[in-house]
Amino acid sequence: MKHIEPKDKKLVEKFIKINKDVFGIEHDYHEVQANRFKHLDSKFYSNTREMAEGKGFQLIGDIEDVTLKNQTPNPRTFIRTMSNLQNNTVCAFYHVKPRFPWNLMFLLKSLRPTKIVEFETFFDNNSLVITSNTPEMSRKDCYETINSYFHDNKSFVELYNFHLENIDKHIQNNPNIEALPQSNIEKVILFQNKQNEIKRNYMKSIAWVFENDLMKSTLNDKPLVRRMIKYARELEGLESEEQIAYNQAEKLLKPILKNTPLEFRKKTALAINGTEEYAWAINTNNKFSMDDWKLLKKLQPKTKRYPVITCLWQSNYQEGDDSWEDIIQDAELFDRFNFKEESDQCSDDCSPESIIQRVQYVDLEYEIKEMIDDYNLSTYSDIIESLEQNLDTLRVKFCNDIDIDKHINTIRANIMLKIKLQQIKGKIDLERERV
Repeated sequence: MKHIEPKDKKLVEKFIKINKDVFGIEHDYHEVQANRFKHLDSKFYSNTREMAEGKGFQLIGDIEDVTLKNQTPNPRTFIRTMSNLQNNTVCAFYHVKPRFPWNLMFLLKSLRPTKIVEFETFFDNNSLVITSNTPEMSRKDCYETINSYFHDNKSFVELYNFHLENIDKHIQNNPNIEALPQSNIEKVILFQNKQNEIKRNYMKSIAWVFENDLMKSTLNDKPLVRRMIKYARELEGLESEEQIAYNQAEKLLKPILKNTPLEFRKKTALAINGTEEYAWAINTNNKFSMDDWKLLKKLQPKTKRYPVITCLWQSNYQEGDDSWEDIIQDAELFDRFNFKEESDQCSDDCSPESIIQRVQYVDLEYEIKEMIDDYNLSTYSDIIESLEQNLDTLRVKFCNDIDIDKHINTIRANIMLKIKLQQIKGKIDLERERV
């Protein structure tokens, strides 16, 4: 593992302690009286209750998380809980108002709103759907069976309608599940503890650190965050993500690569962002890269992966270096940033599946014309020269599946037309000057 600074280790240890204090223990909930919390916005509670009653919700009661109360910072809040007519969805709302200096920190970190409204529905397969207006800065990674949806700046009615839509989606994806009743304080506390148990088990599996917390603390330094996560997993006695990835690659590739030059090469698994799929990375070099590629191309029916050769530009890498796995992970080969920046169409969904689906709707002729319009006339000859030089490469790349010559001719024709128009315009301008 690459070097990790002592200050970064301390930050990891700090997050582990904080998250263990919050998630690592059973929470104790008590029913409370609202008039004990005079520092909170009573109108928020009463107005939200009225809106909930307008949608058929009935009051269950007010509870306080005593475990959180005894920690720092104390949120100094209580949760009002209400149940819908079917008693299978709870509306929980609360106003967080810690004392100084924590209230100032909330303000500086833009933790708004501090008045939270959530809808929770628990199902008999131990899954949970939550729809909330929790501010972005306070959100955590997705837990395994907790399906959380966040909608900022939405009215109570809008938020509830979103929750109903989210429930419908969840049921469509999980047929035959049923929502469990939450009709009294005891049931509400029971399901809060179940929810906390899901979170606790998930936190153990990720070594008690959230990746998005580390990203915010390191200004999105992904390679550093990956090493910090590795350090956290070592502290908690868990296998590193790299080791898990290696084990996956070794298990699946070992029988396929047996008795080939690649059998004992370094290899690992790379998560493909935006999917649940993995790519396999195998170490090679300039001397053997094309032979390796040809071999993997023949093995494609078994690997289910198309081979691609890429370069690692780190100058400090040497053959046999134990940091190869670190370098290949740091390369972020499947980062979606460039796709997001490429087109407005990718702003919502730039996953590989979505891009592949959109390919069939691409108007190649239109795109070619747009490309031409983006160039000056002085560069048109360069375009043609470049395309002609790479024509054979394009034919090989696309295996003659598309008519390359047709599109080359389309570009040439458009260029010639624009040149003629430019010449005509030049003559007209010249005649005007003479007149």
